[in-house]
Amino acid sequence: MNRGRRSPFLSALFDPANLAMIGLVAAASLCAAWWLLPIGLALWLVMFLVVFNNPAMRFNNMIAGREPLAQRFQPLFDRLDRAQVSLYNTLAAAGPGASRSLKPVQDAVNGAVVKAYGLSRRMSTIENHVMLARSRQDPEAESAEFKEKVAATQDPVVKKDYDEARKTLEGQAAELKAMSGMLDRFDVQLSTLASVLEGCNTSAVRLQALKGAALRQEMGEVLKTIREQVDQLDDFEKRISGNKAA
Repeated sequence: MNRGRRSPFLSALFDPANLAMIGLVAAASLCAAWWLLPIGLALWLVMFLVVFNNPAMRFNNMIAGREPLAQRFQPLFDRLDRAQVSLYNTLAAAGPGASRSLKPVQDAVNGAVVKAYGLSRRMSTIENHVMLARSRQDPEAESAEFKEKVAATQDPVVKKDYDEARKTLEGQAAELKAMSGMLDRFDVQLSTLASVLEGCNTSAVRLQALKGAALRQEMGEVLKTIREQVDQLDDFEKRISGNKAA
């Protein structure tokens, strides 16, 4: 479920100050003079656009709009979530100048989190499938049972049926094992990304003290580190897409 998500349009439309303004405009135009209506509507439109274009509101809606992930990945993604919010708050508190200078870092972090979230959704589907499949059956144990039955029976028809069932279960077991390995690798990838993004907040505080060439050089290193993580996510996505296609 969405965690309290509301579109920027609805947030601006139902903002208490805007609702109060539109009510005041309606009352004034009815009780005072009709010519107050267009003036009031113009003022209301200005207030609406201010709220609609509020960066903080858009950022909060983006965070709130994320669907929950599989229990395995949610704690790790929560770390990314907190790192993203922490960096946003740090830059907002630093003032307009620092926010503009370090905007590339915020944009890079936002992009990395969006990428990680999309992959986390895909991997959550796989994780849920693996958990459900293992709760219903144990392919490895069942395969071993059929192997024993193949060795014990003398009827060639029954032996063939048992052997086919064994091969099917072995295929299922191999597929689940491959999926589990993929999930383990993504665990590591997500954890590494979380550590990198958590360090970005500290880097942002340090970068605020720099100017000119020093700022560009240090910020370039921070951006390079984030890009490397995004490249790794891209590579991981290509691998799992290739495996799926295969």
